[in-house]
Amino acid sequence: MLGPSFLICCPLIAAFLTEELPVEWSTPVGEGFSRPVAAQNSVYVSDRVPGSSQSGVVAVDLGTGEVLWRTAFEDSPKPSQENYGGGLGPHATPAVDETRVYALGFSGTLVAVERRSGSIQWSVDLVKDHGAKPVQFGFGASPIRHRDLLCVMAGGTSGVMALEPETGETIWQSPPFQASYVTPEVVSFQGEAQLVCLFESETVGLDLDDGEVLWSVPHVRPGLTNYAMLHSLDEGGLIVSGQGNLGTRCLDVARNKERWDATVRWHARAVRFSHGRIIERNGFLFGSNGSMLCALATRDGALAFKLRGFGEFNLVNAEDCTVQVDEEGTLALLDVNAERVLVTRELPLLQAKAWASPTLANRRLLARDAEQLVALRLPENLAPATALRSIETGYQPGKPVVPPALLAYCEGDYRDDEGARWTLELKGDSLRGRIPSRPKDILFTPRSENQFTDSAGGTLEVHRSETGVPDSIEWQPAEGPVVRARKVARAQNPVEIKIAERWLGRWSVDGSMIVEFQHDQDQLVARASVYDGVIFAVTQESPTRLWLEAQNATYGIPDILLVQQDDQRWAHQATNTYQVSRALKEDD
Repeated sequence: MLGPSFLICCPLIAAFLTEELPVEWSTPVGEGFSRPVAAQNSVYVSDRVPGSSQSGVVAVDLGTGEVLWRTAFEDSPKPSQENYGGGLGPHATPAVDETRVYALGFSGTLVAVERRSGSIQWSVDLVKDHGAKPVQFGFGASPIRHRDLLCVMAGGTSGVMALEPETGETIWQSPPFQASYVTPEVVSFQGEAQLVCLFESETVGLDLDDGEVLWSVPHVRPGLTNYAMLHSLDEGGLIVSGQGNLGTRCLDVARNKERWDATVRWHARAVRFSHGRIIERNGFLFGSNGSMLCALATRDGALAFKLRGFGEFNLVNAEDCTVQVDEEGTLALLDVNAERVLVTRELPLLQAKAWASPTLANRRLLARDAEQLVALRLPENLAPATALRSIETGYQPGKPVVPPALLAYCEGDYRDDEGARWTLELKGDSLRGRIPSRPKDILFTPRSENQFTDSAGGTLEVHRSETGVPDSIEWQPAEGPVVRARKVARAQNPVEIKIAERWLGRWSVDGSMIVEFQHDQDQLVARASVYDGVIFAVTQESPTRLWLEAQNATYGIPDILLVQQDDQRWAHQATNTYQVSRALKEDD
């Protein structure tokens, strides 16, 4: 990713881009990751008053950046809350209606501020007044204004509270759920609006009239989705994506007679959108997966591409481009689709930890970091004469990208209900199946990471455990009944000497981790640079597959699968697949 240093070294390009994308105004603000909110002719943002225990709300003139008013309120962290390096917030974005701005502080203090004057009309402490559980790294789920309700995620004795906007009085409380950092969304299913909430261990739909639970779907890894996110698909369906092994799931919600049901349409474990907003364009989801720009097909969750070198970033859709602001504060304008990504503009805009999502308001981009709020005008015509960079993604319609090690997870033996043994093994970018009832091997081609097709039109469905490892398969041949089989427990064999010799020494896993293999008496063991002091036992499942299992860790470390196919090697852990190569230098 070209960054500020590129522009500093190329002053003519920097001057050209700055002239074409002028910063209209810049206004000092304090720390926090509140997204700017534009309403009528003003911008509202929450921040921390420098050097104090107070948070505040700032109102700024949209056209000039002039500060209209600043209001502060007490916001000292509760004893169980901590600063994780990103400051003490506030992290929640204000909600705005015709008369008030509603701001939630790091500690759980919720204030209603009069829009014209900035005076505080009412204030409640969610923890002291309503039994909310302090969120470890500060309350981050933003309050939302809908109909005659102000809804806020509380956690503790109630998952969500609905308050009377004029007074702050409680209208209803939902059943108890543990809060996350994810802002609830009002989503319509079959014409009926619900409040969708992503809590710590489940995604839930609530009745907006009384807060009762209409449906619930547990997370794959409870307690590991605190910074996940929600997105409503244009075509219907709800995207849930985030931390840990959750990956990305698409839920379908529908009424079934007198009750609501939610089912998982697809589950893409290879991508967990982990920073800012997901955008949707032309049948694909685009977003940040760590340091990668990733795309998933909305229809079936098939992976279109993973592109490295982008850092972590937020995306915003404009009509004629996609706006990206990365965590270092670099602005880029992209023309993005499944086959190609064009970087058409790029310039330094903010400082580091620019984690807050930017906002677009009538071609004006509003963005902030921990020191300033800026407004930048996008030109009316952004069609590029030339691009700074053009990146071919390698995507081929109808041929999804499935990481080789994710395919290798499917390898192994399975037993059907009759006791017959199936075998699946990696064959190039497909799976070859030996099935007792078939005289010839069958080649299964991936349609997504969980669905495969054979040459006759049959479908193989792979059902995975929460760690991504298949636990059963279901084959619907073009003709005949469905056949189901369960995975036979993987072999835990000592590593053969000739295979151990292939792996002895130091290996670079995508340049981000060094794994070193060495003999320990008659066993092969490994150590990984990112797991200090942890020893991994190494076992062999087949000549091409090794498993690394942590032996002495005080916390859970997912097993690592190493795959060798011809002269290529991959490592797969949880939801991520990495290329493995020899570490050339001892200090790598």
